[in-house]
Amino acid sequence: MKNTFSLLICFAILFSACSSDTSDGSTEIKKKVDETPLVQRYMTEMVANPKNQDDLDRNIIVNKLIDNLWEFKKTDSGIYYKIDPPGTGGHPNLNSNIKCHYKGTLLDGREFDSSFKRNKPLEFTLGQVIAGWQEAIPLLEKGGKGTFIVPSRLAYGQSFPPGTIITANSILMFEIELLDFH
Repeated sequence: MKNTFSLLICFAILFSACSSDTSDGSTEIKKKVDETPLVQRYMTEMVANPKNQDDLDRNIIVNKLIDNLWEFKKTDSGIYYKIDPPGTGGHPNLNSNIKCHYKGTLLDGREFDSSFKRNKPLEFTLGQVIAGWQEAIPLLEKGGKGTFIVPSRLAYGQSFPPGTIITANSILMFEIELLDFH
């Protein structure tokens, strides 16, 4: 009985410690995470009162980056990206014929397409694909890999490919490996 009572006291203390909040309603761990330079940098990119789809997309993307503590760079148009490795041999342009592997997901992680799964790279002229790819792929060099979060305006916007899980104003995330271009 004495061991059971001690176990209950330990459990109560542990429960109390795990569930205690600071006076502002957040846990100490959350507060420490919020103080990181990465989170502080992203917080400056948030839009306090979103007025349009671009503002909404930016807030959704930034929240995803903060939640996962992902360190991404941002283009002027609003694409967030991380390149690793960068590759070598120059960058393609809009007239380049591209050969790449890719995986496309919605921001919630649901996959809508993957050339990796088909084990067949995609080949296309860069100027004939969505604006997000036209901007993202030239950031890579041959052999480079990157992850790109594309705001809806640079993906499909209000239009979307029928028969897919992509809906109007979907933010898309792509993992792209640039195999070759000419």
